[in-house]
Amino acid sequence: MVKEFIVEVPVFTGYGLRPWIDWMEQYFAQYDDFTDLQKQAMAYGVIEGEALSWYHQRQKMLLFRSWEDLRDCLLLRFGDRDDPQLIKLLAKQWRDEANLPRMTTTDLRDTDLRKVNSVLANVEPVMLNNALEQPSKETPPVRELMDVNGFQVLSSQVDFLNVIFEKHPDIAIEFRPKNPHLRKACMTLLLSLIETLCQPPQNLSNEDLVEADNALTYVKASGFKVDWLEKRLEEVKEKKVEEQNGEIRIQELEEGLNELKQKCLDMEAMLEKEKAKVLAARASLKLEDVLL
Repeated sequence: MVKEFIVEVPVFTGYGLRPWIDWMEQYFAQYDDFTDLQKQAMAYGVIEGEALSWYHQRQKMLLFRSWEDLRDCLLLRFGDRDDPQLIKLLAKQWRDEANLPRMTTTDLRDTDLRKVNSVLANVEPVMLNNALEQPSKETPPVRELMDVNGFQVLSSQVDFLNVIFEKHPDIAIEFRPKNPHLRKACMTLLLSLIETLCQPPQNLSNEDLVEADNALTYVKASGFKVDWLEKRLEEVKEKKVEEQNGEIRIQELEEGLNELKQKCLDMEAMLEKEKAKVLAARASLKLEDVLL
């Protein structure tokens, strides 16, 4: 059952990164029992728009190792150029690239930022060029969380979650975490896993399925009763294997068919030559040829 609004949480869409990071880190700092996976899951749940598209593309290339890794990558992609934490990241990358001694943020801000930008533009041109654009002063949008059976979710997720509880009313009977923020992080991870399994197999990489396996392990360890979801994941993995094996077989058959087609063309050419020879052999001699 949906209850009243609980808390407002900022959503990051690509603008106003610093206020969003500060809010998230203050939120995490209030509780000692947040695991790193829960932090990442909660952050993922409030990333939308351009930032979400970037998140998915980055995940396919390289998985985020931790909340700090996700935060730093967001800074490099969306951070304001005068953000002190971004300047430190750029300084470290520049120092590592150039093998220079450690420098303070103040020294870097006063004298070396332009040089850092020039050097690092050659190291990571796509990420850093975006990171060093003019800063946006827009405030991140805010989404209100709603309570569904003791789990705080975004209003856009309410109908989705209600369907899950309707189909599987016992899903959270043995769920252990009592902290509402941990409950939200676990639920966000569960919803993300379900959304992943709803995608066509051709849209899922092997890395996506490994990540889904890890998420399922964590979701089960939290106490969610998700035997049905485990079966679905196995079905998706089997379909993925079938798809990959089928693609290999299709390629082999196409290559074999092309060889057969070429052989047919060669045989047709030989047949035409033999027909021409037979026609020549059947031709009657002319009188002058006989009298020679």
